[in-house]
Amino acid sequence: MVWISGQKLQDGKYTLEKKLGQGGFGVTYLAKDKNDNRVVIKILKDIDTNTCDFDKYQQDFVNEALKLKGCQHRYITPIQSYS
Repeated sequence: MVWISGQKLQDGKYTLEKKLGQGGFGVTYLAKDKNDNRVVIKILKDIDTNTCDFDKYQQDFVNEALKLKGCQHRYITPIQSYS
């Protein structure tokens, strides 16, 4: 799935500004919430769910978020998870 600048997510709760980067299993976007606060949204990048590695990619993605959730630093964005 390709997300574009200006796209609304979760019934307008977030508006995408731009893609920030892409890593091994995720894509990170800059967005704003309804209160005009900047947020970072990271999603699992498009991977064929039928590949034998999909479950590993998905678990790695979750594990990364769980590890970052425990970190507090001014250069690390606080983690909020939504399904």
